[in-house]
Amino acid sequence: MRIGLIVNPENSACYEAASRLLALTAEYGAQVLCTPENGWLSELGASPLPNERFFEACDLLVTLGGDGTILHAAPQAAAHELPVLGINLGTIGYMAEVDVQEIALLRRYFEGNYRVDSRMLLDVCVRRDGDETARYTALNEAVISKGSISRIIEIRIAFNGRDIFEYRADGVILATPTGSTAYSMSAGGPIVEPGCESIILTPICPYSLTSRAIVFSPESRLCVCLPSLKGKDAFLSVDGRANIELREGDCVEVCRSKKPMKLVVLKDISFYEILNIKLLDGGSRGEAQKTREDP
Repeated sequence: MRIGLIVNPENSACYEAASRLLALTAEYGAQVLCTPENGWLSELGASPLPNERFFEACDLLVTLGGDGTILHAAPQAAAHELPVLGINLGTIGYMAEVDVQEIALLRRYFEGNYRVDSRMLLDVCVRRDGDETARYTALNEAVISKGSISRIIEIRIAFNGRDIFEYRADGVILATPTGSTAYSMSAGGPIVEPGCESIILTPICPYSLTSRAIVFSPESRLCVCLPSLKGKDAFLSVDGRANIELREGDCVEVCRSKKPMKLVVLKDISFYEILNIKLLDGGSRGEAQKTREDP
């Protein structure tokens, strides 16, 4: 068994958590691999590999950090059909399966007491004058938005090649069901169970009394066009990673990715229970639960 370990080194708890993790995996004879960026893990017994070999060499990917660490690893993990187990060192940690004080639950994976959930991803393509200029993969969302001080922008939405809506708004969010509990929810979009594959379109502060979020089928191909910026700024952000400046006439095409992401599930807890624990009351219930469980 070869376990790839990706950590968020900016989190002060990562060293102790990694030490506990490597001690546990050693009990089962598993080899832990790391990337050159996390080469310090070799001090704890991990084996560094070049980035180009890292993902293809792993049987399981474990992330130590918050949801951002999982989002960072998602495109490569999906491309290599690699299951991911998230260990939360952050605050809410909605996608992370276990909190840092629950690392011992990893024993369930070695004992075969787990399942793997499939999460839909989005392919995001930027086209300029008909040519593809950039391509990304999103686990949460693609956001097309105005610059920080710009006025509202004009946005045209096409569905399967046909124009269907025009918005004047601060922007628009195209989210997966996984991402429905992130920015889309904050902007007034619906919460969608991860198993209900769909593409969720949520306008950001639309200048209209009738603009609402819309849920499209997973087979949909959506295109967001910027027909007239009139000197205003607009940007594309994908899972908070890419921040690409868009030009007048650019189109952002979004559709379901061919390969999903696989998340390892160790607990017998439903999506709705997680929703109650981690998202109600601004996550304060989740923080209180963590405090009660701390040794």
